[in-house]
Amino acid sequence: MIEKLKITLWDVLSLWILGVAIIIDFKILTDLKFIPSFASVPQMLCWENIPFLVILTYIIGALFEPVSNWIFDGSFGVDNLYKKFFFSKMEDESNYFKNNFQPKLKDMIKKIYDVDLSGSYIYHFAKDYILENELGTTFMSFLSKYGFYRSITVLLLFNIVVLLVNVQYSFQHPVIYFSVLLILFFLSLFSYKRAKEFFLFMGRTVFNNFVIGHREQLKISQ
Repeated sequence: MIEKLKITLWDVLSLWILGVAIIIDFKILTDLKFIPSFASVPQMLCWENIPFLVILTYIIGALFEPVSNWIFDGSFGVDNLYKKFFFSKMEDESNYFKNNFQPKLKDMIKKIYDVDLSGSYIYHFAKDYILENELGTTFMSFLSKYGFYRSITVLLLFNIVVLLVNVQYSFQHPVIYFSVLLILFFLSLFSYKRAKEFFLFMGRTVFNNFVIGHREQLKISQ
């Protein structure tokens, strides 16, 4: 029960921190006149509105997370772009998991439950079993952290795009402009790397917990 509560608190906290980051980022970009501002927004960002801002930042984080998921894994192909040019070794590790652990998990499910699953259904079956039998929820914290760093990666890329669109500022302060651009780029690489690490941790944890939960059946089947 306590473990589940911690996971819930982490989910809330990660979305809230994401919302805070978006609000601060929006404020900086509007102050620098990189993006248009609305007259009422600066007035809202004051200490008197702290209770309202706490709720607002969480809502913004919750709304941004699925959008970043779509940008990261969907049509824009951010994940594929980073894997291809910067993290090919990490992709090899991910493929190793898919080619070795996933087939074993598939065979175990088929042997024990006589169900032939494929693709993401294998992971979801194992995950649902673990949650239903309370075999541990550590993988849920990895899932939350994966979502958090994935969203931060997209947010950093958004800032890079905004800077590139406002390239005229590079003529006024070239050193500052290109330094900030490089910092944002390397931060996005770090954030992406952390996201993929937690994604791999999550898959391994689900596999391990599923095996532990079926150790008796596996002994009998052998």
